[in-house]
Amino acid sequence: MVGLGELIFDAFFLSLYAILLLRIITSKDGIFRTPFYIFFLTTGIYNVITVVSYHCVSQFNYSENLPTVHIFKACYILNTMGAAGSTIGKAYIAVHRYVVMRASDLSE
Repeated sequence: MVGLGELIFDAFFLSLYAILLLRIITSKDGIFRTPFYIFFLTTGIYNVITVVSYHCVSQFNYSENLPTVHIFKACYILNTMGAAGSTIGKAYIAVHRYVVMRASDLSE
């Protein structure tokens, strides 16, 4: 079981991160439509899914006898998919940054 302090800490910083993502998504500036920011937003959404599903799995007690085990399995699958999606997205960001740095004009 995760402590209340960790939950408050994660909820606070998750809300700040979500506000940052929303500000970038709603921005009219063209720089935020580049591939780097598209990858950044995608990995950010996966990170949010991972944190929320992690706390669903770790905060509640689940039993095989109750139908809540289906909620546990769904949250566990979301957590795994979110972590994998975030990792793959960060790998894409690293490769994209490498390609941009190797280009002679440094344009995306």
